[in-house]
Amino acid sequence: MKKIIIAALVAAILGGGAYYYTAFAPSDTIITEVNSEITALETELVSIQADIDAGRLNEAGATAARAAIENRLASINSAVVQSSNSNLTAAQKAILTDGLARMKRALIAHQTALVTIENTATKRSSGSRNRPTLITQVEDIAAEIEETITGIIPDFEPVVDLDLSDAEESATSTPDADNSTSTDTETLDETDNTDENTTTAQSEDSGMIDVETEIDVDTETQI
Repeated sequence: MKKIIIAALVAAILGGGAYYYTAFAPSDTIITEVNSEITALETELVSIQADIDAGRLNEAGATAARAAIENRLASINSAVVQSSNSNLTAAQKAILTDGLARMKRALIAHQTALVTIENTATKRSSGSRNRPTLITQVEDIAAEIEETITGIIPDFEPVVDLDLSDAEESATSTPDADNSTSTDTETLDETDNTDENTTTAQSEDSGMIDVETEIDVDTETQI
């Protein structure tokens, strides 16, 4: 019984310490975390783009990439929200705003990769099909981050606008593979039918020619 009580006390102390660190972490630690998370996102996007260019991105890889990007953006958002509870210096605020600009530039530069990931990844389960696409989630989280930074820095003006609407239209207008396959099959069937009709017509024409030839021969013989 005493061991259970001691274990509970230790867990409570560790949990309280973790909460204290999360809620009251030094501002320089928080800014460093924001910066490192954005750098990690940039690195991940470059790596994914390389896989796409090399034709190595399969369904499993795209599904993992989608989850990684979603989680990375959530971590960035969480760290920025955490920084709003700290008294940031002018230099730290500059790092924060620069990080937001870097994040937006990376997302804009790799927006076609985001579309490829969404179209290649495993389709979401029936319970999460209404979940926004990756592009929409990227835009929404980026907007939340920018709103938080604006709350920290009232006179903040973003230097980069994140507009991925063209990429979003491309993602939503891409035909499903099943529909594409069906269309191709129908086209092939129509082509086959056309060839068969042409062959039949040619055979009939040939038969008519043979009949006419026989008639001519018989006529000449009688004469």
